Amino acid sequence: MMHETKGNTMVEIDRVTLAPGQSVDFGPGGKHLMVFGLSPDLVAGKSTLIRFKLSNGDTIAAPLKIEPAGAAADPMPGMKM
Repeated sequence: MMHETKGNTMVEIDRVTLAPGQSVDFGPGGKHLMVFGLSPDLVAGKSTLIRFKLSNGDTIAAPLKIEPAGAAADPMPGMKM
C-alpha cells in the first residue's frame, strides 16, 4: 500500500503521477510504502527487487534494501503511533 504522511496522519494514495523525466522520493515523513504478507525468505540485511506496474501496462523494477521495522531512529517524525 502507498501512503503519504500529512500532518500527524497517514493518507492512503492509489497512484503517483509523474511527467516524463520527473522523479519522486519515498521516505519517512512523506510518501512511503507499507508491505504486508511478506515471504519469510525476505530477511533484514538482504535485498530484493520491487516491481511497479505503470498505467500503460509496463513494469519497472528497482532494488530494495530490507531493513527491520523501526530501523530508523525516528521513522515517522511527528506521527503518533
